[in-house]
Amino acid sequence: MLENILFGYLVVAVVVLCFCLTIFWHDQTTPKNDLTSWAIILIAPLFYPITIPLSIIELSNFQTKKY
Repeated sequence: MLENILFGYLVVAVVVLCFCLTIFWHDQTTPKNDLTSWAIILIAPLFYPITIPLSIIELSNFQTKKY
């Protein structure tokens, strides 16, 4: 069970990393040799388990307030 959760986390982390790298690479305003930008890109996938549930909660709260 724990192996499945870890595998799922790693798969989604790699997908998020690829998505962030693609966006970063196509962004013309950010220099590609900036160390801070690369650090953020490499750290971002580690925090997706926190940010995605919080985003879902905020979106659901927004939808309930709207109606």
